[in-house]
Amino acid sequence: MDSEGATFERGRMEANVQAICIQDPAGVPDSLKEAAKGVKVKPSDVSYLTQEFLLPTHAAEAALVASGGDVQAAVSRLLRSASA
Repeated sequence: MDSEGATFERGRMEANVQAICIQDPAGVPDSLKEAAKGVKVKPSDVSYLTQEFLLPTHAAEAALVASGGDVQAAVSRLLRSASA
């Protein structure tokens, strides 16, 4: 227990992180959630897209998921949608 009375349980924390980050990708529209299962999205790629394109995190994540986790394909997709 810490000074505020909270406890730390590593197993419970890891299960919650897995549920949030891997099993149910955050920021992905419902229409893409099934396709997003198993797609690995790197935090560094999300950060790159949010900084370079001034996107909200959920939009960067959705672009990466739609591109199968490939940051170069996500950049191409974003550039095509911006010029359309």
